[in-house]
Amino acid sequence: MTKRVEIDVASDDTSLEEINLEVLEQAIEDMWSCLPDSVEGVIKCRFSLSFVDKEVIKEINGRYRGIDEPTDVLSFPLWEEKGTFVPPRHMPVVELGDVVVCPEVVEENAPINGKSYGDELLLVIVHGFLHLIGMDHCEEREKEHMWRLQEKIIDKYKELIK
Repeated sequence: MTKRVEIDVASDDTSLEEINLEVLEQAIEDMWSCLPDSVEGVIKCRFSLSFVDKEVIKEINGRYRGIDEPTDVLSFPLWEEKGTFVPPRHMPVVELGDVVVCPEVVEENAPINGKSYGDELLLVIVHGFLHLIGMDHCEEREKEHMWRLQEKIIDKYKELIK
């Protein structure tokens, strides 16, 4: 069976030693029916995952969001239109966009959030992916839905990794 989800790591970083990407791809695929209806018709998708240091993520955050400080994760969706995921239907593989992670900030946030580094890293990668498919957390209802879905994917990952 062909994989529906592919994650391309765009940098040589040891940060991913805590995460099994193949299992994460499978977890997202297993939870596909829980994703927003806008993914319907997407046969295969891929997104890029990059790791950068605090200075780089601060610069990117400032340039694109006007926030002059580092953050844990940024997402750059390719198929977003007015806050909605609008993927092309004619492509064999839909490139979703880029997820950029700062391992230093993830490591700082992990104990604050009561998580291990690996669990926090998994959370920000899943969070970034959900932004690529048009999910957001500006309004409370959206946030609750996004957080629930994040947890479902993470729970599926943990179930598969056992």
